[in-house]
Amino acid sequence: MRFLTVALVLLASTAALAQGRVLTEYTTRIGPQDKVNSLGDRLETAAAILRQDRANYHRFDQADAEDEGDDVFDDRRERGRFERLMSRGVVQPDTARAIINGTPLVRVTVYATRMDVEIIEP
Repeated sequence: MRFLTVALVLLASTAALAQGRVLTEYTTRIGPQDKVNSLGDRLETAAAILRQDRANYHRFDQADAEDEGDDVFDDRRERGRFERLMSRGVVQPDTARAIINGTPLVRVTVYATRMDVEIIEP
């Protein structure tokens, strides 16, 4: 029984570490081209805008001067996880509004199960 308890504690610790490990971190400027999809439709959520920013960076070669690369979102399937990752992360309402309504410089930190987004410059 004691062995099972120790094994469960180790398993839980490993899962917690995996969730806390940073997969990638990057800075990006949200520009006007990031606010519309490839069909020209206006994007309504911060997650959709950030996802389009990564598609513009990786797929369409439409990066802003301040955009940095990342080690995750060059894959289209990974970009499809934006909404889920953001819903589990830390994105303040003011940050989401700034992304939707402005052209802020943001810092994005991606973990295995969540994404945190913060404004660096409005």
